[in-house]
Amino acid sequence: MDMFKKSEIRELINSKQIKKKSFETKIIQRILQITKNKVVCTYIPFGKEPNILNYINNASTLCTTFIDNKDKIKISILEGSLVKNKFGVLQPKSFSEINEVDIFLPKGTL
Repeated sequence: MDMFKKSEIRELINSKQIKKKSFETKIIQRILQITKNKVVCTYIPFGKEPNILNYINNASTLCTTFIDNKDKIKISILEGSLVKNKFGVLQPKSFSEINEVDIFLPKGTL
């Protein structure tokens, strides 16, 4: 399993390209490189957040977090329709819980 430094991921997230909601080819290629055939967990973009989901098309499994009925944060395969949870965050309507993830990509903010 490839390991990436926190500084590499932080640099990608904080880059001006992501803040502009546009991605240059170099960033798209890096996202594709680190997510290829991996189980990837990321947030569902909300409001003005950049939509990284458009660029993660080669992961073996795409996941996101959800809040269960006991207010615990868990991870589910990202499939089917989405609903807002009680905190106003989008999550899958039906959960397919998963316990192991290769890469976690946190959301960027503007």
